[in-house]
Amino acid sequence: MKLLRQLLKGLPIFPWLGKMKKTAKEIKVYTDEEAISLLVEAQLSKQQYNTIKLQAKTKGRNIYPSYNKVRAAKERCYPDSIIVTG
Repeated sequence: MKLLRQLLKGLPIFPWLGKMKKTAKEIKVYTDEEAISLLVEAQLSKQQYNTIKLQAKTKGRNIYPSYNKVRAAKERCYPDSIIVTG
C-alpha cells in the first residue's frame, strides 16, 4: 500500500536512486561543429588535434569526433562554388 501511495503522489520509490543520478556527471561529447570551432580558435594542426583527442581517450573520455569527420563537416560549411584542396 505504501508503495502504491508513493507512486500516486509522484514520490520517488527508491530515494537513493535519485541521489545516484545527481552524483553521476554526464559526459558531453563535442559535435563536429564544436570541434571545428576548437580547431579554428586554437589554431590546431591535424597532429595537435589528434594528440588532444588521444589524450582524452586514454583518460576514458572519447569526447572528440575523428579528424576526418571534422574535416568533412568543415568542407560542408563552404559554398558549393568554392573548391578546397589540401
